[in-house]
Amino acid sequence: MTDDDIHPFDATLVALLDGMLPPDEAERARRRIAADPVLAARLDQLAAGGGRARDAFSALPQPPPELGAWLARQIADVPKVQPIRRRPAWFGLPALRIAAALAAMLAAGISIGYFAGRIAGPESVEEEELAGTPEEWREAVARYLTLYTADTLAGLPDDTALRDRQLAVLTSHLGIPLSASNVAVPDLTFKRAQIFDYEGKPLGQIAYADARGEPVALCILKQKLPDEGLTTEERHGINIVYWSKAGRGYLLAGRLPREQLETMAVDVARRLAG
Repeated sequence: MTDDDIHPFDATLVALLDGMLPPDEAERARRRIAADPVLAARLDQLAAGGGRARDAFSALPQPPPELGAWLARQIADVPKVQPIRRRPAWFGLPALRIAAALAAMLAAGISIGYFAGRIAGPESVEEEELAGTPEEWREAVARYLTLYTADTLAGLPDDTALRDRQLAVLTSHLGIPLSASNVAVPDLTFKRAQIFDYEGKPLGQIAYADARGEPVALCILKQKLPDEGLTTEERHGINIVYWSKAGRGYLLAGRLPREQLETMAVDVARRLAG
């Protein structure tokens, strides 16, 4: 291979093809390639026969200083992409990895908190920007519930004392009295109550199952939300009825028909308001 066979930008192109560039550098490289037909053709050439070029570069003990300086100048000249707000980070992870991890945690009975804001993932301008908006927590809950099946809650013990202890934990964190009577939902069986952390705010979840074992969740978020009446929506195949009262957000969610869920939510809202 002669010196004429190597383009000064080859090191960056090879690293881009190998997925070795940091996300911000990769984005700048793609923008430069899109604006430079010569670089685009060179990228195609390397992609078609990249083995020879990679072997050549691997034989070098280190990049020549003048090449490194040239690359630094070229990258510095590329306009930086405007920063965007990081979306809930689990959006960027492969779905099977998320499902496997969460399923294992659910099976172990571990409270996972607001995992959506804790797992690092890429950013994208194509996703709806939910961060900082009232509907973000409903989006997080809906995605969480898509992992539930009839087997998720099966086998949990029907333990009255355990139920009361779990509700006492929610009461202490959420600042509202929760008991077996005021969280009872007609046609649903109480399964468990857990406290999560959502962006530094307590989020309580009470899980139920219907006669077929279909999971339904009542969630309460202690957050400064304006009072709002019952509203329905659907996210990711999960029907949701939500409302807010006295600085707390409430939602009842599951795969039940919307009308049935709304009837249940009316009863729950009445009980909790009392």
